[in-house]
Amino acid sequence: MNDAGRFAESALLTLNSVTHGVAIDTHIVMPDHLHAIIDLGTNPSIDTDNSIPDLIRVCKMRVMRSWPSGIRDRGWSRYDVHLWQQSYYDTLIRNDTHLETTRAYILDNPRQWMEREHP
Repeated sequence: MNDAGRFAESALLTLNSVTHGVAIDTHIVMPDHLHAIIDLGTNPSIDTDNSIPDLIRVCKMRVMRSWPSGIRDRGWSRYDVHLWQQSYYDTLIRNDTHLETTRAYILDNPRQWMEREHP
């Protein structure tokens, strides 16, 4: 993972420390996207007002605000039109089987990406 990818991962993981009742489970940063399991309500004694859209917006904004200085000072790639896709895919994980299947998919994503992008 390059420096820009490490920064994007850091922005994602920061949600753990700055947002009460949120945990980042299995995740991976890819060259052109990322996958993460975001667990809301990890502590029943803490009432969180955060939603998945709120958290995604915070993460994207943290990266977008730092990207110009990363280009200037750290050699990060420029982007043509948008740094992030406007939308994202989310799903509610309903049980342990679904959780394990999703974790496996995320961890296998680099292999799938390599096969697709570099056959």
